[in-house]
Amino acid sequence: VEDADTDIDVDRDAPAGGEPTGLMRPSSFSPIEESIKEKTSQFYLDIGKNAEGDHGDTPSATNDSREANKPIAKRSKDVGYGHKVKPNEESSGLIYGIKFKNEDGTYIALTENQKIKILNEDMSKELKLARESGWDKKLAAIGTRWEDLDFKYQNALNSLAYNVGGPKAAKQWTTVLTAAKDKNIKDFAEEMRRKDNKKYTAGMDNRVVKELYYVGIVSNFSEVSSVLPLATADGSGVPE
Repeated sequence: VEDADTDIDVDRDAPAGGEPTGLMRPSSFSPIEESIKEKTSQFYLDIGKNAEGDHGDTPSATNDSREANKPIAKRSKDVGYGHKVKPNEESSGLIYGIKFKNEDGTYIALTENQKIKILNEDMSKELKLARESGWDKKLAAIGTRWEDLDFKYQNALNSLAYNVGGPKAAKQWTTVLTAAKDKNIKDFAEEMRRKDNKKYTAGMDNRVVKELYYVGIVSNFSEVSSVLPLATADGSGVPE
């Protein structure tokens, strides 16, 4: 099973994409694609709220385990649903064009919609990085493409890329792609398992259960409990 530390600070800047609005549907409108987009947006939100957790409306010192021994003043800062504030954002006062900091250095509270937008941008950016950094080539090597994977497995992999950082996910996660191609639930769950600060933890095992549940790959905990031994139904909030 491949693993990696889960609190990697990587650049997550990416432009926002717009969707058609109004009463007229574009000629290429596909009900299936529209449904997948809606389910993906809901999955992002479920992961943000139930796996990442809300780190607040203004930046605060991280609780990441790998920074636990640092003085609070020297720790990185998190805001919203797991967004790691970067130096260029601190200096500009903007996160994806959203103003979160005044010129005098005081923070501006983000709205719920702004936190969701940042989450969506982060998820999209990390997936793009993972694909460009190696996943697309690895998929080609096993005779498939990203576009051919079931969207449920795409979304679970997206959460993995967001959690550990796209480039690291691309480098260290390979076998998981074969499991996704084959839709082998247990193998996929086992290969999605990762460490927090070099240790397997209940928190990280529970996160994988949440990813599989909220994306719709499993409907109960018992389907993957044997390969995620530190997880529990109560801990993951998933039906047993």
